[in-house]
Amino acid sequence: MNPEHYRLLTRARLALPPGWKPELSGDLILAQAPPPPIHERNLSIVRRQFEAHCPPGHFPTGNLALASPGAGAVRVPDLTYLPETVIAPAAG
Repeated sequence: MNPEHYRLLTRARLALPPGWKPELSGDLILAQAPPPPIHERNLSIVRRQFEAHCPPGHFPTGNLALASPGAGAVRVPDLTYLPETVIAPAAG
């Protein structure tokens, strides 16, 4: 990711009200208001349905900022399944 884009995204994160999520799309920073409670209820229902089909070696995660260097974008999806190999073990 372009270091300048990362710096701007970090500044946006600090400037937004609590609960708001900034996302980078090309040269634009988009800000999303927190979802209403009904959204969280619906997400919970969908997550339970997806968990029945989670591939081995993957785990569900939500609200995690994901960078796509090739696309120059950072997204914060509500629900994503990631391979366990993308998480580095904690040092110690």
